[in-house]
This record gives sequence, structure tokens and C-alpha cells, in this order.
Amino acid sequence: MIVVLKSIGIFDNIKTFLVQFLILPFFSVLFFFLLGNTYLTANQNSSYNTIMVTIFITAMIIIITSMTRSFITELSSKIFAQEIILNPFSGYYWINKCLVGMIVGLFSIFFNLIPFYIIFHLDIQNIRAFIISAILCVFTGIVFGVLSIAISMGTNNPFLFSNFIGSYGLLFTGIYFSTNLYPSVLKIVSRLLPFSYIADFYRSNNIVYFYWSIIIDFLYLILFVFIYKVNLKRLKK
Repeated sequence: MIVVLKSIGIFDNIKTFLVQFLILPFFSVLFFFLLGNTYLTANQNSSYNTIMVTIFITAMIIIITSMTRSFITELSSKIFAQEIILNPFSGYYWINKCLVGMIVGLFSIFFNLIPFYIIFHLDIQNIRAFIISAILCVFTGIVFGVLSIAISMGTNNPFLFSNFIGSYGLLFTGIYFSTNLYPSVLKIVSRLLPFSYIADFYRSNNIVYFYWSIIIDFLYLILFVFIYKVNLKRLKK
């Protein structure tokens, strides 16, 4: 697992680590600070929910990109051929991938939470919703991380899917308000992804959103297996 952690380019370089887990969180805090104390005070609950949802979705995106980057590094170093072509559903290989995704995600949540807590005295009002949302975020990140790996096996641009999620993930989440208020087409697209359910669960603490998030995640796991098998056959030819 140490090798996999180093392959994502974050834990093997102190500068990259500082940028990812200290400098970027600082600028996130600065962004919210520039919104003005008046707005934050007048809309405290809404602002805190926005901050927390942003932290969760950012962690999820980092998990997806990190797992994809790790796979691409292995692909270029021939580890892929040894581990995957010969044993495509290796428990050791995929468990390591998932553990790395979990570690990166939890690091992201923790290091993003600290500056917000220090600057805004962020109060986690609902510990239950926070813990469940963090678990959902990590689980969803891992699911889309392995899906990104499967898709990258069949494209000329291996970062196509992870870049798409990184660019539009926040849009489909409903960071500032529920996706129920979105236009019809955008609302349908958002509801086909689990991100919005994580945000709505944290805001409302409604267990229905939790179940929907899990159901959709498992549907994407099935999609991963299908795409993975198809691309494996193509690579073996």
C-alpha cells in the first residue's frame, strides 16, 4: 500500500502534500471569508451547510483523481500487466486501491475542516449527519475511482472521466441549494449521480437520501464491472 500511496504523487513529495492539504484548504477558507462576515452571519446555517458539503465533495473528487493517477502510474511501469491482466479481480490489488482512496479522502476532510474551524469557529451541529456524510463521500469517491480506472483503460485520455467529475462534480451536487430547484434536465442528470444525495442528506438529515446514494453507488459498481471486463478483453487481444 505504501507503493500505491507514493504513486499518486501526494505523499512522496512534501511540497505537493503541503499544496494539497494545507495551501488549497487555506484558499478555500479565504474564498468564504471574502464573501463577507455579514452574509455569513445572516445566513449562518446555510453557509455552514455549504462549507461542509464543499468539503465532502472536494474530498470525493480528490479520491477519484488520486486513484486514477495511481493506476496510470502503474500502467506505465508494467505493474498493471502483472497484477491485473493475470489476475483481474485481485483482492490484494483492489483492496489496496480502496484503502488508498479512503486515506486520501479522510486526509482531505480533516485538513479542510481545520482552517474552517479556526477561522469561522465552525460548529458541527449534527455529528450523526457529519459522520454518515463523510462515509458516503469516501464510499462514493472509491466507487467512482474504480469506475474512472475502468474507463481510462479504454480511452486515449486516461484522465477524461476524472477530469469531467473534477470540473462538473460540484455543479451536479447542488452546493448552494438543493438540486430539486434545478431546471428539469439538469435536475435529472444530477439525480442520476449520487453526489446530490450526499448534499441533501447532510442538509436535511433525511435517511431516504442516504439509501438513494447507496443504491446509485451500487448501480455504478455494476457499470464498473461491465466496462472493466470489456476493456480487459480489448487489452488482452
